[in-house]
Amino acid sequence: MAGAVGSGAPQCNLLVLGDRAANPELAALDALPEGVRVARVARGDALLADCGEEALADVDAVLVCVGAGRREMQAAWPALSASGRLRWVHSTFAGLDHFLFPELAAAPGVAFTNARGVFSHSLAEFVIFACKYFALDFPRAMAAQGRREWAPYTVEELRGQTLGVVGMGSIGAQTARLASAFGMRVVGLRRSGAPAEGVARMYGADELPALMAESDYVVACLPYTDATDGYIDAKAISAMRSNAVFVNVGRGKTVDEAALVEALREKRIRGAALDVVREEPMPSNNELWELPNVIITPHCADSTAVMAKESIELFVENAGRFVEGRELLNTVDPAAGY
Repeated sequence: MAGAVGSGAPQCNLLVLGDRAANPELAALDALPEGVRVARVARGDALLADCGEEALADVDAVLVCVGAGRREMQAAWPALSASGRLRWVHSTFAGLDHFLFPELAAAPGVAFTNARGVFSHSLAEFVIFACKYFALDFPRAMAAQGRREWAPYTVEELRGQTLGVVGMGSIGAQTARLASAFGMRVVGLRRSGAPAEGVARMYGADELPALMAESDYVVACLPYTDATDGYIDAKAISAMRSNAVFVNVGRGKTVDEAALVEALREKRIRGAALDVVREEPMPSNNELWELPNVIITPHCADSTAVMAKESIELFVENAGRFVEGRELLNTVDPAAGY
């Protein structure tokens, strides 16, 4: 699986926190540039059984794949920090919160990159699906079908509706583009408040309730950081219109889930579509399971074969940049989380 390595010593020894069977997209590592050697591919118990200094002494870079996370990184960290060779960690996700911990985040000379942009389209498609699901009152149609009852009713268009996008990164920007194609009016929110193409109005970070009040549909595209923990709070949720729909494709911990559940249970908002929740996997006693006005998908709205392959291809491109000493794509500030 290693890329072609010349007669000299490799310039980058790579530890892949993944599994060849569970992560078939790793086949794309065959295209790794000369100078990069896959030293090891392991995750879970296979890694934990042998993660001493000798096993990981030559690792320069770590690729964190789907299914691996903080457990593996913390187990490998004593050996990685002792060798002093680690210079780069890449996540096949957008966020770093699933594997980052303080010692790693503060490690001197270690660059962090992610797969930002690769999964934006699939998540934007999910948002449009969720909006259309509620616009068509799809549960009503399915209930009538189950009764074998032909019962026409009036549905809604997305055209002319306002979509509020909380977090105007790559996912938010792609969602705004797709929503605009459906004729929706888009308003957005970002820390800087700076305008963006196709966004009718941009709010600053302290104006969330105003965006919520203006929107027929709200989509959260936020990363999880200390600053975004519970950012979409009870005040913001209470500002939503009674016919509004909340969609989350960012991180579950950015939302006051108790306040959201209360609003849904009391039908103070129309519904929600959640690809992420505060605790994952979601416990069986979470009230969200029972609510008829909620769509739940298990953090898989972007889990397409195309996305997985493109994510590894992005890493391969970055690996070439790494061995050539060029600037890496998609660098992430570990303190900010994005």
